Amino acid sequence: MLEVIELSSWSEFENIIKKQIGKELDHIQSGPFFYRGQPDATWHLETTLERYFGPNFAVSSYYSEIKTIQHRIETFTDNNWDLPASFKYHNQLKSGENILNKTLIDYLQYLRHFGYPSPLLDWSYSPYVAAYFAFRELASKAKSIAIHEFFAVSELGENPYYIKSSKENTPAVICPIRGSSQRTKRHHLQQSAYTYCIKKINGRYCYVSHEDPDILPTEETERSGEWVVKYIIPASERLNALRSLEAYNINAYSLLGTEDSLLETLSLQTYRKRERLINIYGGTHPEDIARRRSG
Repeated sequence: MLEVIELSSWSEFENIIKKQIGKELDHIQSGPFFYRGQPDATWHLETTLERYFGPNFAVSSYYSEIKTIQHRIETFTDNNWDLPASFKYHNQLKSGENILNKTLIDYLQYLRHFGYPSPLLDWSYSPYVAAYFAFRELASKAKSIAIHEFFAVSELGENPYYIKSSKENTPAVICPIRGSSQRTKRHHLQQSAYTYCIKKINGRYCYVSHEDPDILPTEETERSGEWVVKYIIPASERLNALRSLEAYNINAYSLLGTEDSLLETLSLQTYRKRERLINIYGGTHPEDIARRRSG
């Protein structure tokens, strides 16, 4: 079940988030909020694996593929992963446990951050980081952006959070990953968290869409009420949002730490300055006023 809330301004979202932070503290034993920002409100919750190959990709096939490329990555980088030769389930899925061990999680996080098609959907513990990724696309023609909020309910103590379909014949699981990667700097800069979705199809476990009807909680599932909230904010609020986020030192360079992200940050700062000047001079840029006076 997905609750959609349409907002009129960035400040309205900020006010909601301030209340949510307090709510998270009240429910710290139940689980954290995850946030995901998308530059177009019409986009679905879609992993890069889905974008490349569509939904319902067999878990065993995916593992075989990433195992095959492991040695090539290690040849050209300083990374090394001690992965098993094959991937076993040991009936963990039925109990709701995380089927991925820490080494494999580290490897999957590495692949996700550096562009390899991944079943992981990336989120952030920070609503402001998520908001930055929603608003950063200056050239976007979308009329509105979306920030998704996921409340990861835990009934497993130290085990990963999950939501499980109540249908015994088609078990479906959404499993958030909280473990931090020691190999990927971006993971920490972006306060990253991840989720993946698995469902049994024709006897095989597959990575499926986060919006699969057997995964989205309904009245029949174990948890009642909405578990994902989608906030829709007009894209026209971009400048207000980015100005506010810059005050928190949230920009491309602080989140990515690369040379091209530094230039993106400087470009954005120039854009904001230009838009501010245009507003001050009543819709006319001061360069145009100067040219008219000199002419």
